Amino acid sequence: MAVLREKEQGSRLEVTVQPKARRSEFCGLHAETLKIALDAPPVDGKANEALRRFLADFSDTPISTIIIERGEKSRRKCVHLTSITPEAFRNKLAAAGIALPAEAEERSRLPQPNRKA
Repeated sequence: MAVLREKEQGSRLEVTVQPKARRSEFCGLHAETLKIALDAPPVDGKANEALRRFLADFSDTPISTIIIERGEKSRRKCVHLTSITPEAFRNKLAAAGIALPAEAEERSRLPQPNRKA
């Protein structure tokens, strides 16, 4: 599964969150997701709101364009970034010193079916 991929409108990002951290920040890759530490507790949706705010601030987009599609009650989440392309988000990450594997690299790590000649 790709950490960051294109969606009809915008991008889809797979993340793992670590709530109750000292500060909100990117932590690198973790189990085929982008790990993000959040300074909010996982109570009453505070960590989800902190994640949306963090990603909106980072990507310079309105918070309303960051949608948690899956995993609202889990550490692992699928987030839809409706107003930024995967390339633009990847470039922002690279500028911040965070490198995501290229999509081709991710596909090459998947098990390949046995092919008989």
